[in-house]
Amino acid sequence: MYKNAIKLFLLVFTIILSTCTLGVISTNEGEKKETNNKTAEEIEAEEDLEWLLTYVDADLADLQVDYKITEQWGEYYYVEITLTNVSDEDVEDWEFDLPANYEIKHICDVKIKKFDENIYTLRNTEKNHDIPQNGIISFEMLVKAKEEPKFPSYVESNMFRDEVDQEKYKMSLTVLHKWGNVVNGKITITNKTYHIIEDWSVECKSNFKMEQIWDAAVKDEIEDEENKDFTYYNLYHPENNQNIGPKKSVEIGFIAKCSEKPKFSKFRLYEMIEDPEYDEDEYEEEEDDALLEK
Repeated sequence: MYKNAIKLFLLVFTIILSTCTLGVISTNEGEKKETNNKTAEEIEAEEDLEWLLTYVDADLADLQVDYKITEQWGEYYYVEITLTNVSDEDVEDWEFDLPANYEIKHICDVKIKKFDENIYTLRNTEKNHDIPQNGIISFEMLVKAKEEPKFPSYVESNMFRDEVDQEKYKMSLTVLHKWGNVVNGKITITNKTYHIIEDWSVECKSNFKMEQIWDAAVKDEIEDEENKDFTYYNLYHPENNQNIGPKKSVEIGFIAKCSEKPKFSKFRLYEMIEDPEYDEDEYEEEEDDALLEK
């Protein structure tokens, strides 16, 4: 009777094992069938995403992207993103395109400017407006994805500094007080347009040498080699006043030394604007070249 019990147990165990094996085979066949059932459009979209994730080369990148999945429940992932400035200069007023195999449900300390064909355009906020050379910022987001989210290793900023047309703004220089060769004055820049002059800066050449300045910062100061009475300045906005609103003005106060009436022989205003997008033909040519190199 004991032997019969053993035989019965072995028979039941064999049946269970066979059932499990068939289940595994059936599951694997289901996965293959699911893969084979992908449409041409879905396969092409996956290939495009893989290309976009590696499109920016490390040598040309402005920002390095590192990420860490801190939590996951079902199709939801909580991700911490770290951006490191790997360029040779400050990344100002940063904005970049982020190819995605997920949907962003919530994001902290970053603006979503737009979403088009699985590419998010992410933009800075006032608290993380610029990233200095070798500087680091972090932000978090909640995403929904059918599989683990993917991120590029490097990205380029979409923004660059461009000169503002002179008819779009007005500059005035006012002397408030003068004591001998010491001048207390202010520079007023007025935006004459209905759009924001973003992340403004100034290049100017003056016949006075600034001793003190407020509501702006001197990034460069170079004496004119041909005429020692003139000085070149590169002025930048303060952190709390980086934009000039529509029909608004900013003022820069200063104390300077000047033997004559203060004046500018050169004055140029600059702003950060979005790089013109590639046209479709140029984009496709670049993609084809990249695929050929691989």
